[in-house]
Amino acid sequence: AVFPITVYRTGYCDSATSVASVVGTRPEFSLYPNPATNVVTVKLASQGTENVVITMANIVGEKVGEWATVTNKTSDLQLNVAPGVYILTATTGNYKFVTRVVVE
Repeated sequence: AVFPITVYRTGYCDSATSVASVVGTRPEFSLYPNPATNVVTVKLASQGTENVVITMANIVGEKVGEWATVTNKTSDLQLNVAPGVYILTATTGNYKFVTRVVVE
């Protein structure tokens, strides 16, 4: 199954910045496999190295997991949750990526 990833630009307001320059530098987020069983692999590719906080919430919004990593590093996230649909959020200083994860 293919799930969309929503990207939010956070804390960024600069009248001198054009849309083209913001879009051109957006990091790329990847997550696999999806659906998953007990581990998902994530990577946030970026031009520089930034801290990344990854949280996972159940469908009612309760946080069920949190991990810390950095951009440009592949990380395996251990999922200790019941089967179901979860919302995974990866946040850097400037971006927030939100996607669904199905755990079987």
